[in-house]
Amino acid sequence: MLSGGGGGGGGAPQVNPQQVGQDSLATQLQLAPSVYSANSQYAPLYAQLNQGILRQTLLGTPTFDAAAALANDPWAIANRDQINKNAADTGRTPAQWLTDHITEQAAKGDSNAQQIQQQFTS
Repeated sequence: MLSGGGGGGGGAPQVNPQQVGQDSLATQLQLAPSVYSANSQYAPLYAQLNQGILRQTLLGTPTFDAAAALANDPWAIANRDQINKNAADTGRTPAQWLTDHITEQAAKGDSNAQQIQQQFTS
């Protein structure tokens, strides 16, 4: 048992280690369902985030392969002349122009651009 300090008659509060342990365990059991619920909801998101960070660390930032898109994507093939004209008008290569165009359109929510971007990003 601890005794109080000198002076004003007040002492340090008495601590019962067994009671502290029981209270702690009871609190953990009481909170377990909400902790489990939160963990099951957010753990997969953290895992996905960590996996992406690890992939980027090991493999580098994914890049859009405009050359592959120009050679293989039906839209890019059908619009090759217009892509070449737009590229020449802006002083860029067709691959540079297509990369910028697909990125801009995907950011605006164009689902075709998003699909091309996903298909040719490695």
